[in-house]
Amino acid sequence: MAEQFLVFDWKGKIAHFRQFDANSSSLSYSFPPPTVVMGMIAGILGIPRDEYYELLGPERLKIGIQIRSVLRKFTQSVNYIYATSPNHLNMSYKTPHTQIPLELVVPAENFPNENLCYRVILQFFDAELFQQLLEALRNSKYKFLPYFGSAPFLSWLEWAGTVERVMEISNQVTVVDTIASVESIDLSTLNMTELN
Repeated sequence: MAEQFLVFDWKGKIAHFRQFDANSSSLSYSFPPPTVVMGMIAGILGIPRDEYYELLGPERLKIGIQIRSVLRKFTQSVNYIYATSPNHLNMSYKTPHTQIPLELVVPAENFPNENLCYRVILQFFDAELFQQLLEALRNSKYKFLPYFGSAPFLSWLEWAGTVERVMEISNQVTVVDTIASVESIDLSTLNMTELN
């Protein structure tokens, strides 16, 4: 089972993948982090929030992301309710609003006519979850619609297929076209010269 990969494109107009360490402004990652991908898969399959962390954890699912469109970020201020008690949430009090900068990810050119696109590559170590997601993606049948990090930023999925892994050892230059953590790379093997 560990040799098969599910592949699909995740597309939309605007994204916001909130950085967890930004507290006074809502900064965004340029790509969906693994927790966002896990949440999107859980939504598609209808797995409850408190259950999917274990079902889709790193020992049961490997996630690869390719950024397939040129993107840029911009900041837009949004109005939030300034609430210091639950009574302020019903808007019966004349509470002031507070403006918070929100960083958004959009296509670099021809926005809003172009789309953001991320290729998602998934390696499941659970045959049942693999099959459930395969059927959901092939038939576009989701329990909850996917979105790009925040609910206002709806997105859609385009099925690409399944792929078999082929292991090949080579001394030739190889281009890695996915996001990778520095910890997963043997830095002594990198050649950072520009490719033509």
